[in-house]
Amino acid sequence: PNSGLSGTQHMEKARIRALDWLQMRWNYGFIEYYSGTYYKEDIGALINLIDFAKDEELAIKSQIIMDLLFYDLAAQNLNTMFVSVSGRAYEGNRKGGPGSTLGGITQYFWGDGSEISDGMMYGMMASENYTLPPVLAEIARDSSRVIIKQSNGLDISDLRKEGYYGTDNRSMMMQWGMECFSNKEIIRNSLAHIRSCNMFSNDFLKDFKMLDYRLIHWLHLEPPLNRILKPQTDGVAIQKGNTYTFKTRDFSMYTVQSHHPGTYGDQQHVFGMNMGNHFSIFHAHPALEKGVKHQSPNYWVGYGHFPHSVQDEHVNLSIYNTPEKKAIMELDLLDYTHAYFPFEQFDTAFMVNNYVFGKKGEAYCAFIGRHEFSLREDSQDNILQKGKQVYWITEAGSKQLDGEFQQFVERIRGNHLEFNEESLELTYQSRGRVYYLQFDGDFKIDKQLINTNYSRYDSPYIKAEKKDPTLRFSYNGKTLFLDFEKQLRQF
Repeated sequence: PNSGLSGTQHMEKARIRALDWLQMRWNYGFIEYYSGTYYKEDIGALINLIDFAKDEELAIKSQIIMDLLFYDLAAQNLNTMFVSVSGRAYEGNRKGGPGSTLGGITQYFWGDGSEISDGMMYGMMASENYTLPPVLAEIARDSSRVIIKQSNGLDISDLRKEGYYGTDNRSMMMQWGMECFSNKEIIRNSLAHIRSCNMFSNDFLKDFKMLDYRLIHWLHLEPPLNRILKPQTDGVAIQKGNTYTFKTRDFSMYTVQSHHPGTYGDQQHVFGMNMGNHFSIFHAHPALEKGVKHQSPNYWVGYGHFPHSVQDEHVNLSIYNTPEKKAIMELDLLDYTHAYFPFEQFDTAFMVNNYVFGKKGEAYCAFIGRHEFSLREDSQDNILQKGKQVYWITEAGSKQLDGEFQQFVERIRGNHLEFNEESLELTYQSRGRVYYLQFDGDFKIDKQLINTNYSRYDSPYIKAEKKDPTLRFSYNGKTLFLDFEKQLRQF
């Protein structure tokens, strides 16, 4: 009764919002891209709309967006394990393992067919109105060597030209959906929306009360205050992910290319590698010391400061440039980086100075650091590298690509590398190619500048630009054609 709206009016209000959300996903993809946690919530909501919405447009468009979500699952899946870079990832989503099947979704649709247990995913098995297009299961089972490039979401700098910069409901859905709250470009919009909806009592938003003064508002002081205080909450914003994934039958390696180097992170995951469907490895600059309780960012979730991370096929270069001084509102500023590398889960693994190598099945991996590695005390899965200006080079390999593991080890140890600590330039040579990265600068291979700003889809299965009116996915003789505006879905 507080709204004064009838049931019919509530339905129309919800319909408009749902269609706006679906349009955003068609145009830009999922903000919380490849999230093993939050794709579950999208699936749960979409399958309810598909099965129970009496509005045909809403139901069909929900089917189409579900198809796009399942393409993400299929393309980033390796042997039923769904772990990749992500806009939002928790500790388990980064470390992987047999349970990383998105609530059993991957097993049910292209694995052993085992039934989905009770929960948000159960509707996928019970639905009478959604059928997974066969081409998506074929893509998920593809074990060939593939490169998958994709653009997901928007940067804050894109919001104005895309028409999402105001304080209307549609714009705020995009801004707050991106978790942009305190960022200097958005902070006045956030305060206006909080005031209009009387949300200062909300536990997540109560700190904005500190800025709720007329003088600050009249003089437009919120953005300069943000620049002075440098709140760590700026890192909560999930900005555009230009994602690069290299998959073979034995491993996958994935990177969000050149993702805002040096800035705060929260729950993002910008680099990692899957050792088959057994487990994953990754490195990060932790935001807090181990054991300090904070939902995110913390020791295993997110980043204190992002690296500049880039990838080409089996090689990733990452440079960390941690600030010398802690910002006023920063949680902590640790002078080391670390990696998850579960020695006991490998068939063979060892560490020598600034090198660490691992073999699992027929998949191989290597980390190379600027400084000597060490195992954290009382740990068999946590490698430390001290220093504020450091690099991590990751190279993947396999028996199919490299021969025996010892050959891989010897080749990696023989590779030439250089690092300029003043200009933060890293050069690495491997397999006859020269990789070059400068922190917050260029990425080059054999002196050729590499473009890491991708189109909406670029893979063997589909090529499309942002906002293309139609999409066609094809693989192994099967296709899926989608037209969002005309509500066409053919497979």
